[in-house]
Amino acid sequence: MIDIIDLTVVYPDGTKALDNINLSAKKGERIAIIGVNGAGKSTLLLSIVGVVPISTGSIGVDSCNVTKKTLPEIRKMVGMVFQNPDDQLFMTKVYDDVAFAPRNYGMTEGEVASRVESSLESLGITHLKERAPHRLSGGEKRRVAIAGVLAMEPSVILLDEPTSFLDPRSRKMLIETLAELPHTQIIATHDLDMVQELCQRVIVLKDGVIQADDTAEIVLADKKMLEELAII
Repeated sequence: MIDIIDLTVVYPDGTKALDNINLSAKKGERIAIIGVNGAGKSTLLLSIVGVVPISTGSIGVDSCNVTKKTLPEIRKMVGMVFQNPDDQLFMTKVYDDVAFAPRNYGMTEGEVASRVESSLESLGITHLKERAPHRLSGGEKRRVAIAGVLAMEPSVILLDEPTSFLDPRSRKMLIETLAELPHTQIIATHDLDMVQELCQRVIVLKDGVIQADDTAEIVLADKKMLEELAII
């Protein structure tokens, strides 16, 4: 599904954001990426969808390597939900936001309509399709952003801090929604309670280096390591 080999990302200012990352994600896995701010969590997600360039190493999605030439194909297979849904929602109606990517890929309006309806229905938000995104609650915006990703029918979904800024009820609904999705999910988060509820596997990052990669049960039980890394 996803194979990351010796991935290093160095920013133009010389900062090494990721240092020799090696990991694989299998079909249907839900993987949490945890670590303090600046650990490299968001950079890792952004490198998978080609937003952040790879310095050395490689990323493969279903045997298709991430390069400038393959980005259109990669972004059909991998969708990303950003930390702030307002970064993804910019149309005047929810329907048009969810339809944006399929239309951008040249699909017929019939295919677009089918995908939008299916995505909205799967998230239980069909009733929002005529609403203005900027008038929605934080939880509703997050689900619309996910619907926009699902409309491309990806095999992998990347989520950056999906529970941030959500009230308890919206957070609970979002976690239940993610638990029902069959997609491979890689989730960058500080929310360890969500990790425990949702993810089978946890990868711990510090300064762009993997410190641990194991089951959620084992990683979250290692209080000494989590304290030393200032995660708890």
